[in-house]
Amino acid sequence: MWIVLVWLVLFAVACVVAVVTLRRANRVVRSVPTEAPITWMWSLSRPARLHRQLRNLGTWTSRSSSSSTNGAWNQLLDEVVAADGRLVVAARSNSRVRSTELDALQATVGRLEDLAVRLRNLDEARDWSSQPAAPSDALEILEHRIENLEAAHVDLADLERRFATGSHAPGDGAATVGRTGPPTPERTAPTAPPRPLR
Repeated sequence: MWIVLVWLVLFAVACVVAVVTLRRANRVVRSVPTEAPITWMWSLSRPARLHRQLRNLGTWTSRSSSSSTNGAWNQLLDEVVAADGRLVVAARSNSRVRSTELDALQATVGRLEDLAVRLRNLDEARDWSSQPAAPSDALEILEHRIENLEAAHVDLADLERRFATGSHAPGDGAATVGRTGPPTPERTAPTAPPRPLR
């Protein structure tokens, strides 16, 4: 009897540990709990596939943020967590609302993945510098910052190329020299005709 009871306790503990482990593995960001069901780890439903995309993106972004001092990575992680929360709500909605919301979330996930790649490329090229942004939407702010940094990177590369080749922009380092026309022939007063001899 005691042996059976011990085995039951061990089995219950093992089940609890397994559930906790799976729930942790199911998070899009390891430090933030998720309401996504564990079945989304292997389900083929559309919400489950989007959740796994967000989870992969969150894992990749977390690794990148840990090796970077750029605060934009943390902002990107916040957006990934927010998108996962919207996904859980959409999955529990009626079919009409769910379809519309899942379409919007599909676009959001693609946008987040694009921003992550662009941010990684910028981090590999040079250190980040803070850039002001005007839009109020969080994703637009992040996208605006990345676009500004990409433009600055292109300008810097162009400037380095010009210095390396010794070329200059039109008008740089040279004054405009006025053109001198052909010399004007000197004009002399007409000579009076000779007077007749008397």
